[in-house]
Amino acid sequence: MENRPANLGGHASVAAGVIVAYWLADGYVIGLPVAALAATWNPLIVFLGAVAMVTSINLAACRWINAAWNSWTSGSSGGRIERQLDKVRPTRAGRAATRWIASDSNARFAATAALTCAIVAVTLGRSVTGRPLAAHRVRLAAVSYALFSVGVFTLAGVVAGEALGAL
Repeated sequence: MENRPANLGGHASVAAGVIVAYWLADGYVIGLPVAALAATWNPLIVFLGAVAMVTSINLAACRWINAAWNSWTSGSSGGRIERQLDKVRPTRAGRAATRWIASDSNARFAATAALTCAIVAVTLGRSVTGRPLAAHRVRLAAVSYALFSVGVFTLAGVVAGEALGAL
């Protein structure tokens, strides 16, 4: 992917707002329903369906971040994100995440995406490297986060279902 400005057509703030809203609420909007469905229905089907949905959403969001980064960060919203990242980078967790994202290791990048969020990993990757991430890294972030987060909520639902069934 080349480093060229994305054609945003004045919709950068709307797209960024939707991505941030999803990032903040995915545990409530997707995670809790996944847990509830896994507790009452076939957990494997719930897991597979939710992984497909979360991967698709994160892939769209991360591809937009990766393509629109230069155009978006030059605006006021992007400037605020950069300032927030500047506060996080010096912390112990920020330094570790930055090291893992900047390394050539796909396993470390996938672990960072799974533990933080695909959106955070791609945003940090763009910010740290200053260039677009390779397409396989964007896909890796989306899939690893989907597998981990959906897996946690599915497991929580199965445990809750078993506990409720034992009552």
